[in-house]
Amino acid sequence: MITHLEHHFNIFYVLVALLVLAAIPASPVHAIAPPDTGWGIKSYTVYRNYIAADDLLFVLEYDLKYASNPSEAPSDAFNAYITKPGTGIIASRNVDYYDYAFTALYFTSADATALGISWEHGSSTPTDYTDDLEITLEGKFPIPFSTVTAGVNSHTKTLKADNSSVWVDGTLTTTPILVGSKFLAIMEEAERQTGTSFITPTDKGKLLNTAGTDVVINILSVARVKSPGAFAYVSALPAIEEATFGRSGQTALENNTPTGLSNSLDTLGTTIFGSSGKGMLIGGIGFILVGISVLGMVFNVTQAVTPSMVLGIPLIMSGVILGVIPMAMAFLVFFFVLLLFGLTFLMSRLS
Repeated sequence: MITHLEHHFNIFYVLVALLVLAAIPASPVHAIAPPDTGWGIKSYTVYRNYIAADDLLFVLEYDLKYASNPSEAPSDAFNAYITKPGTGIIASRNVDYYDYAFTALYFTSADATALGISWEHGSSTPTDYTDDLEITLEGKFPIPFSTVTAGVNSHTKTLKADNSSVWVDGTLTTTPILVGSKFLAIMEEAERQTGTSFITPTDKGKLLNTAGTDVVINILSVARVKSPGAFAYVSALPAIEEATFGRSGQTALENNTPTGLSNSLDTLGTTIFGSSGKGMLIGGIGFILVGISVLGMVFNVTQAVTPSMVLGIPLIMSGVILGVIPMAMAFLVFFFVLLLFGLTFLMSRLS
């Protein structure tokens, strides 16, 4: 009887176990085919002095060939990295595009020093590459690639130190031009390989169109600023230095005010307003009123604008020179006087 019950319990446990296993959702299978024949790194170049002195820009030109691109985004499937012998991977980034394209890794001078990346051109002989950097384009493991195999979904090149075509030196002026030319050459080849338009002819030669611009800027956003000569469409506002205004001229004129006149006006201003510091205001108003009065009297006698201006304006200008009348106030007075004379002249012509 007990044996019979144990048998039933064993069957029960097996059924429960099967039910539990059936209830666990199956993990999705991630798999991606390796690129087609002919894929891999096509060129690799290191530029110095691109944005700042002694910085390094690694440009990796590649072709991720697929008859039909995988459903996985390229950034989820492949990355590029730099390896240093004895250290391992020192820098990496995801790639942004399938087909013919490029990626870039940028290092400031401080970053390069910290990672042990040095400017290697000419630092070794053609037969000694054991200490040279390596750059690799590789599928991501374990997802979506279950295995990584050299030549199948991994491709490595050695940045040979003696190769002048790899280590391109320049100045902060010439390097951005060289980099821009490199981007143009890559995108022109990408256009030829894929049939997608990335280049447009202009009166300045072949330049990146909007599609080519989008690709380059997506990979290296600073490229538009540093290598504008490669772009057909560059939007930038001119740098305009904000003007700084001061009172140096007015202060110099105020220093011309005779001490005796300044003291007299201050005394008069204190008497009228009951507080000090109003002397220049009294003087300015006084000179302007006298000047306008002279203008009015001369015009009333002569009925002519010219003699009125000739006799009245010098009086106001003397106030400016003595620093009693601010220049801004004098200009306003001249404006209203001219406006008044203009209206008077016009009305006399119409009457």
